[in-house]
Amino acid sequence: MSDPALSNGAPQPKPKKTKLTLAIVGCAFLALAAVLLGPTLLLPKVMERFAHAQREKAKLDVQALVRLLDKYAAHNGGAYPQTLEALLAPDPAGEVLLKVQALPRDPWTNPYVYLAPALDQPRRVVSYGKDGRPGGEGADADIDSATLGDD
Repeated sequence: MSDPALSNGAPQPKPKKTKLTLAIVGCAFLALAAVLLGPTLLLPKVMERFAHAQREKAKLDVQALVRLLDKYAAHNGGAYPQTLEALLAPDPAGEVLLKVQALPRDPWTNPYVYLAPALDQPRRVVSYGKDGRPGGEGADADIDSATLGDD
């Protein structure tokens, strides 16, 4: 038989499980959306900052190499070396200006290009950017000591 307190003909209240279930499902949906869309929305910004950091590192490297070349010239009567490798070897005074095993490479693993001074042209150090080729725009643009204001 049925309970007399429940059979008075009044509608029975629904349990509050529905609101709780909807809240849980809503939170789960938002969490899933954040997991799936978060990287998609953040990745371009992260990659943009990484590319900027690579270019800044290359600029610092170019400036450092130029300073070492100028120091070499100061120690050698104003004469610049013909290659960057000269910075790895002891100069006539016995000083090694670049104390590493091998010449540094730019952030894209390309060698830095050294253009020894010729006639009235100053010494230059260049990174050809991400693509490793002269010219280009954006991440592919050259980083040249002649345009960095070092001369």
